[in-house]
Amino acid sequence: MYRPHSLYSDIGDVEILEHKGKLHMFHLVIPNRDLIAHCVSDDGLVWRELPAALSTGDPGTPDDDMIRTVSVTPCGDRFYMLYASCARR
Repeated sequence: MYRPHSLYSDIGDVEILEHKGKLHMFHLVIPNRDLIAHCVSDDGLVWRELPAALSTGDPGTPDDDMIRTVSVTPCGDRFYMLYASCARR
């Protein structure tokens, strides 16, 4: 089963979808809520981590504090993500 690479983080807001015969999992990294992890699996048991799908923005941007709920939809060879976020302002 999948477990985040860091011992100090948990999984939140999980989205799993099938795309071209593979399972893709996107999840919020808690407690910081500053990263959306992306993993891929052939069988749903063994997962390989890919580069992060999204991280909080630069200071002054609408998502510079934390990322909240995530929804991912495949379309062709691309994934489109809708997410809610918080700004420090």
